[in-house]
Parts: sequence; C-alpha cells; structure tokens
Amino acid sequence: MSNDPKTPPESSVMELIGGIITDVHLLIRQQLALSRHEIKSELGHAQSAGYLMAIGLTIVAMGSVLLCGMLVHLLALMAPQLPLWGCYGIVGAPIAVLGAILCMVGIQRFGNFNTATVGLTHDLKEKLDG
Repeated sequence: MSNDPKTPPESSVMELIGGIITDVHLLIRQQLALSRHEIKSELGHAQSAGYLMAIGLTIVAMGSVLLCGMLVHLLALMAPQLPLWGCYGIVGAPIAVLGAILCMVGIQRFGNFNTATVGLTHDLKEKLDG
C-alpha cells in the first residue's frame, strides 16, 4: 500500500460491485418512499377538493330546488287556469325524466367498470413491498 494520499485505497472488484448493488437498492427504496409520499399528498389534495365539491353541489341543489319552485309559481301566474299541483307536475316531470336517464347511464357505466386493473395494481404493490 502506498503512503501517497492521492492514490485511492485498493479494493476488489467484488467490493465495488457489492457497493453499487447496495446503492441501487437504496435508490429504489428511496424512490418508492418518495412515490408513496407523493401519492399520499395527491390523495390529500383530492380529498380536500372532494369536500369543496360536495359543499358546492349541496348549495347548487338547494338553489335548484328554489329555482324549480320559482318556475312552478311563474307557470301558475302565467296560466291561472292550471291548478298549482298541475304546474308542479309540468315542471317536475321533465326534471324527473332527465334524472332517471342520467341514473340509468351511470348504472350502465358502473357496470362496465373494469375491476381487473384494480387487482393488478394491488398485486404489483404486494410484489414491490414483499
């Protein structure tokens, strides 16, 4: 061994390869930890956005009910020969039909939801964690 401080200490090729493998393993673990942290952060943002959307949709629903009531009374004012219950029926029937159509389309799309990809991602996570 040389006493010159500029010369690197002698090490075997196996020690170098072992160090590289250890470093790669450490980098993979750090990348997985970073990915988990980013996913948790994004889920937190999605959760807060979901809360805001739920509050907004509730307020929109309340406003829609009031507007429908306004339309009923406007129709009763414009056509005084119609009874009030008839005005409610005329305004409410198209809204109910539209809602039923949207529900049927949503049920149909939910039936087409592919749960196989959810299982694949769960299996992949288990393999990475194991």
